[in-house]
Amino acid sequence: MIAIPTPILVGCAGLLTLFTVMLARMLQQASRTYRALRTLGATLRSFRLRAGTERGRGLDPALFEEVRDLCGSLPEPCKTWWLSIEENVVTYASPGGDLGCYLGTPPREILPEESVSERYYHGSFYQAVPGILTGLGLMLTFISILVALTGLHVSVANDTETVVGIKELIEGLAGKFVSSIIGLALSIAFVLIERKWCERRLSNAYEDLLEATAKLIPAITPTRIQLDVQALAARQAASIESMNARIAAFLNMVSVANESVPRMAAALAGDVEQFSERLEGLSNSLNRGIRRLRQ
Repeated sequence: MIAIPTPILVGCAGLLTLFTVMLARMLQQASRTYRALRTLGATLRSFRLRAGTERGRGLDPALFEEVRDLCGSLPEPCKTWWLSIEENVVTYASPGGDLGCYLGTPPREILPEESVSERYYHGSFYQAVPGILTGLGLMLTFISILVALTGLHVSVANDTETVVGIKELIEGLAGKFVSSIIGLALSIAFVLIERKWCERRLSNAYEDLLEATAKLIPAITPTRIQLDVQALAARQAASIESMNARIAAFLNMVSVANESVPRMAAALAGDVEQFSERLEGLSNSLNRGIRRLRQ
């Protein structure tokens, strides 16, 4: 049977206690962050776009008000995450005149994984815990060996040097490595739980949140704005061309009118002259008739 020194047993109990405390704290933070990510993602997925609405047109402003009211009443940290999204929402009018709400920045830049997860789940710290457990186990082993080595001394009898205490060192040497083995085993178990149970679940929930945000409120891109500007410019060019055609037709009418007015004026002047001559002849005839009547 392996003889385990009492300090090694106490150190191993301390390693188990540290492992239990760190594991419980990690699982608690991971569960809280996971529930928050799932809550906000499920809330955003609960809204549906109107039938026949294209995703490229953005979110209807009236529906966005409903989303803001509901997400603004969520508990922390969901409310903080939503406020970050809301601050980057812009209203954009398409060339057709349709108003839509868009994200001015992609969701991954609005909610980077470091600020979302690390603030409520200290992943970088928990990734260092396995190294701490391994280091403590090795340290206990080396301290025990160092203490055992201090009991060695050389005695001289009859001109013969004899090492005293080697028996105790060799008999307890196997037990001194128990702390290193336990530290390595606990660090391996902690890594497996942290990677598989915590980090993987949080990463999947984070990606689901980004997907739900992008589906409900699409991000406006420079390419989309450039295409809209080109479409608007084409419409304006067509409108200007139509206006130019109308102006040209009007000017043609005016020129035709300018050419016909002098002819009409000349004909009218001739008619007026003939009418004046006839009126003058009629007046002379009336005057002669009046003179005859008087005679």
